[in-house]
Amino acid sequence: MAKRTTQHHCPVCFHIAKPRCFARGHLTFCKAHNVYHSARSQCVQCHDNEERAERAERAERAERGIERGQKKEADKKWESTPESSDSDTAKKRKRER
Repeated sequence: MAKRTTQHHCPVCFHIAKPRCFARGHLTFCKAHNVYHSARSQCVQCHDNEERAERAERAERAERGIERGQKKEADKKWESTPESSDSDTAKKRKRER
């Protein structure tokens, strides 16, 4: 059975990937995805999985941050509402006089 690669050409010698490229270590094997990839970089599928997980984590953190921010804003509005209403009524009374 032929060795499966995710790319057609060797990233080091730039020829079509041949058994000598595998023997010389130009391509390495990813056990998780059963493919060979450049020795200079990570398996494309593994890299995509990591990026996908990072994006999901960032989105989750942002969502939690928004929820926390909304709660803080609501607390500020609640705290500022009585003060602003008192000052507004005081201004209206001054105008009426």
